[in-house]
Amino acid sequence: LKRFKASADARELEIFRCMIHNLFDEYRFFHRYPDMELRVTGELFGTLIQHQVVSHMTLALALRYVLEALKKDPRDHSD
Repeated sequence: LKRFKASADARELEIFRCMIHNLFDEYRFFHRYPDMELRVTGELFGTLIQHQVVSHMTLALALRYVLEALKKDPRDHSD
């Protein structure tokens, strides 16, 4: 993803944007994810932040999602 983000190839940039957009769009369904898939998704979010793959407004949104998730009861999988 880092390579795609920095790419001069318009196709690779669009792939990067779509992947990030789809991941963030999926946030509204995370409460329905089984534990293992949720854990993997959380690790992905953390890795994107740690390796500075997301920045500016996208970083702010990622951090907001992480903070919101930390406030929720991990046993609550309700809609």
